Amino acid sequence: MPMIMPQKRHALLLAMLAASLPSSASAGSPLQDGAAHLSFPLSKQAASMGFVNAVDGLTEPLRPTLIATTDDLLDVSAWDKRFRSALANEHKKNLGLATSANSFKHYQLAYAIDGLGAQFEVTGNVDYLGQALLYIREVMTSAARSSTMEKSSYRDDFMGWGARDHPNPSIDGDEYPLFESYFWRYVARLLRVMKESGITEENPSIKKAYDHVLAFLEVQIFDKWHQRGPNHIYRSRTHMASHWSYISLQLLHLTEDAARQSKARVIIDEINEMLRGKMESHPEVAGGYFWDSVWDTSSYPGQDVAHGNAVVAYIVEAFELGEGWSLDDIKALSLTFSEVIWRIDDDGIEYAEFVDGSGEGTGWFSDGFIKLGRFDDTIQKRLESHEVGRSVQFFGNVALNAQRLASSSQD
Repeated sequence: MPMIMPQKRHALLLAMLAASLPSSASAGSPLQDGAAHLSFPLSKQAASMGFVNAVDGLTEPLRPTLIATTDDLLDVSAWDKRFRSALANEHKKNLGLATSANSFKHYQLAYAIDGLGAQFEVTGNVDYLGQALLYIREVMTSAARSSTMEKSSYRDDFMGWGARDHPNPSIDGDEYPLFESYFWRYVARLLRVMKESGITEENPSIKKAYDHVLAFLEVQIFDKWHQRGPNHIYRSRTHMASHWSYISLQLLHLTEDAARQSKARVIIDEINEMLRGKMESHPEVAGGYFWDSVWDTSSYPGQDVAHGNAVVAYIVEAFELGEGWSLDDIKALSLTFSEVIWRIDDDGIEYAEFVDGSGEGTGWFSDGFIKLGRFDDTIQKRLESHEVGRSVQFFGNVALNAQRLASSSQD
């Protein structure tokens, strides 16, 4: 399947054709036709647009940023060039993940959806939206009914995917809320960005695609795992629970179903309270945060940085949407990140493995910690030369950081 992206400053306009997936589903019941019939192929109608915002108002920040930007930061267009190169390099891999019918592979595809959503939000370029919807379409199309999945623990009428090819050999064909929530949190965010951009009202075919994906998210992800039991939502670790609060946060802005809105509201409030209770004064940096990943303990070394990305990603998103987290929280996380986790001193650069500053980490911050750069230009400047994890997700989010900081400096 060919890739959809700009070439020689000619943008490709997205055209979504009608799909056979039902336009709505009743609360508490799976979509009867499932995902196997979903189809919204993408056309390649060319237009001499150049690199412009395709959607009016798309680049407005949701909330004011923390500080003003400096003049020497790379701007959105500079990051967009890097983003397009990464997208070309990653497409074959991402398409393979999307068509795998394997929720563990979808877990890995989450990063591309996050980056594409961020870059669409910043630029309004519908090619990036089309690329994200292409991957999402393939994921939805590959879903199977749980009752037909031999190794499923649930065998109900919902749609889903088995997880395979995991380093843990015991994960072999069952359905897992972790892998699904990890991917679908960023699909949910993309839907909110689409809705708030106005593109769903301006383009009826894109509105159809939006409606189909939202219906699947509501029923086959949110309803499914909620009905299967609260232990699937209120997970045993901070980062795993944060995925469901992230999805609920988006659904609160998306769903028109009062029952789902109420459930989402409860999940957000309860997980916010749980996470708030984990945040403690950092032992190494005044004003910073330390937290453990296990709910009923508070011991060192605390949360590992790799999984801590998800906690930070959620708090940043919740702050921008005005849901339970403040500028002081962002400042505290930024201090922990810049002075403990990502240390730069006379001996060079050191990456911590844990949030207390111990261990030898990898420097992979793309799924969460880099998003603090949208509030702090010193972090953003450091990210410009950070070589770890340069990908669609990395470039999309540092572009969003640049846009937020530029908007803040103009306020």
